[in-house]
Order: sequence, then structure tokens, then C-alpha cells
Amino acid sequence: MSIRRKIKNAMKRVNAIMDSNKIKSGRKEINFDTVTLSISHARSDVEEYELLKTENGARASFYEGFWRYKEDVDREDCLQKRVEGGKELYDEICGILRDCEVVSWDGFNKGNRHALDGSSFIFNAMINGNEIYASGENNYPRKFRDFISAVKALLDREKDNDEK
Repeated sequence: MSIRRKIKNAMKRVNAIMDSNKIKSGRKEINFDTVTLSISHARSDVEEYELLKTENGARASFYEGFWRYKEDVDREDCLQKRVEGGKELYDEICGILRDCEVVSWDGFNKGNRHALDGSSFIFNAMINGNEIYASGENNYPRKFRDFISAVKALLDREKDNDEK
């Protein structure tokens, strides 16, 4: 391989790292297609937050139940809250993803071997064309709880607006 080609490839890698760091630090725009966070508890129920890009904006949903463990329970039957909106909702979700630095969660896979009971999570997302995957048992990435709080607040606030 020529020196020019090696330099060109090295520059591509450096630019990719710089872009990744910009995303992690919130300096780069975040765009998402799908985000799913599933939390399984010791009592076997599942909480699932789903954020989807739609044709006109975004949709946020929260499910809670036993659909993974019981054949007669459909996931949609476990829907607790759902919010649909336009570009404003999409931009707000992008802000949550950026502020909680979820891109930095990619590859997180940790457990707490001292915990005998508790919960586990699986996080899947498609952000800026890249798949983000993280999982853990009683151990969570930085700003994990902030992410859940922000999504819950979004769902609760929209519910309050619907009641007015």
C-alpha cells in the first residue's frame, strides 16, 4: 500500500473518531430513527420505552407488562402511554439523546456480580445511521437514569397537556 493511501486511510479514521467525539460531547447534531430501552425486573415484568421517527415527527411510547413471558399477552395490550408529535417532539427527543450522551453507551455491557436480585436492561438505537447497543445487569451507563427521567417527563407532560 502506498504512503498516500496509508495517510488517506489514517485521516479517515481520525475524522471518524473526531465525529464520534463531537456526537458524544453534544457538539454534533443528533438524528435518530429508533430507540428502544427494555428493562426487565426480578418480578418478570418488562418496562419498555420506544422512541420512533415518524413521517411527520416522532412517537414516544411506554409499555409495561408480561408480553415477553406470556403467549396470550400482546405488547400493544401493555401500552401505558403514547405521545405523537411533529418536528418539535422529534427535536426534543434528539435533545434528550444528545444531553444524556447515549451514543457513548455503545458497547456498554456490565453487571454487578454482588447483586442477587434487581433489574437488567437492553438499549438499542439507530442514531446518525449507526447502531448503538448497550446492556447491563444492576449496572448502568452514565446518565442512564437522566435518560429515563427525561423520557418519563416527556410522556407525563404530554399526558397533562391532553387532559387540559
